Amino acid sequence: MERLTFHRKSDLTKQYILSVMAANRTGILAALANALDELGGNTLDVSQAVIRQFFTMIVAAEFPENRDPEVIIDHIRAVCRPFGAEVALKDPADEANFEQLEPAPDRQRYVLTIAGPDRPGVLRFIAHRLAQDGIDLVDLQGKRREEDRTFLFSMELDAPLGIDALQLRRELEKHGFTSVVIQPFDWLHPLTPRLIQRIYSHIVTKGDLHLTNSMTAEVVKTLENAYRDVRIAFAAEIVRHCDEHNIDFYAVRDAVNNAVAQSDAASTDATAVPSGAVLVPTVGVGGHCLPKDGILLWWRKIESGADTSKSLI
Repeated sequence: MERLTFHRKSDLTKQYILSVMAANRTGILAALANALDELGGNTLDVSQAVIRQFFTMIVAAEFPENRDPEVIIDHIRAVCRPFGAEVALKDPADEANFEQLEPAPDRQRYVLTIAGPDRPGVLRFIAHRLAQDGIDLVDLQGKRREEDRTFLFSMELDAPLGIDALQLRRELEKHGFTSVVIQPFDWLHPLTPRLIQRIYSHIVTKGDLHLTNSMTAEVVKTLENAYRDVRIAFAAEIVRHCDEHNIDFYAVRDAVNNAVAQSDAASTDATAVPSGAVLVPTVGVGGHCLPKDGILLWWRKIESGADTSKSLI
């Protein structure tokens, strides 16, 4: 399924919602695009899919204000006649309850993915349960597997801020669905971590790969980098003190690392990766992450307007 949004300045003022269904054959989209262009139409939003060999498209478009709606319909039908196109046109201004496309500020987008055995009334139950919480269904894709008669729905939801997503998931699971995943719209698709795990399983051959989510992964990476930055800075302070007092830093480092059972070969082998309790000092830190991750939490705190006067960072 394709969903696109276009923005272009123009003097066109009249907007319509156009739906087209036709046999899915090569050239149908080109024919429709030609018809819209010949009518002086400008595409604003479009959602297109092919379902059981039928091409379907819903378009939000604007046309010259004096363009008669019947002319629009007749011209598209004529151009797309070889494909047997059915065309319908709707004027949003005719709808008394017409709402703006942008979601209200007190609402949040979610992605709901549901899978399970196919049976009558499944979609009706889901739709009624979402309506109970005032959840609007923005986008829906679904498919049934004929071989085992199971279904998969993927939905984009526009929900009131503060809904209990965990309770909603539990109620849906009680209905007998084999998989229910609901998460904020800007998170990863539920299948993405497993695909990433499959890729990394060929790289990480020793140890475990833990499936979490993108937020957990970013927090772990940031804290690990910040901790490493602090350890490198601490090693640099130790070596300055050792230099000032004619002390062999590497002897001190090895003694400390051995005492806490976290030793490595980096004191004598320049090619070894420092992994002990006390790291090897450098002239600084580089790369993309270490210079920023050490102060990222502090920066986020400042950005939120919180008092950082007592921060230890």
